[in-house]
Amino acid sequence: MNYNLMVGAIVASVLIVGCGSSSDDNVSVDNSANVEHFTKVIVNGDTMEQDNQRKLQWVGSAGADGNACQANPVADMEVAAVASANDHCNALVFAGHDDWRAPTAVEQSDMIKDMRAAGQTPFYTVPSCPRLMGVDGSIATAVNTHNLEPVGALTSWSDLLDLPTTNYGVKCVRAF
Repeated sequence: MNYNLMVGAIVASVLIVGCGSSSDDNVSVDNSANVEHFTKVIVNGDTMEQDNQRKLQWVGSAGADGNACQANPVADMEVAAVASANDHCNALVFAGHDDWRAPTAVEQSDMIKDMRAAGQTPFYTVPSCPRLMGVDGSIATAVNTHNLEPVGALTSWSDLLDLPTTNYGVKCVRAF
């Protein structure tokens, strides 16, 4: 057999095997281009906003413990606000899940901006809720919601105290 022909046959067989079925546990197929970026998932009457690209689920509409952006005055110290957000999300049982956490500022901002780009609006309990909290360690950052321009913008906690509208909330998130 010709050497070049034999090498070509080996390369072709490797390429064909590499495109094999996704039934092999070691093969991952990225179908994200075929999946809608955000979908709503309802479990026991609780609605989650699911980010299929980042594999995150966000608390949507629900009962008292599941609501996002309940008005909270920013008069609280940053440390107290971060602890309150973390405690709320860590204790939350929503849509049958108990692994909720407070989002980071970037996660919160990306979610709001991406939903807006997709023509959707995240669920907020308080229609006039201007900001949601992002938590990075012990640092809180306010993220503008659709109710405040520029949407998705980040505001440091110290700057937030100087703003006329000071309500904020936390929208818990989990990986799926």
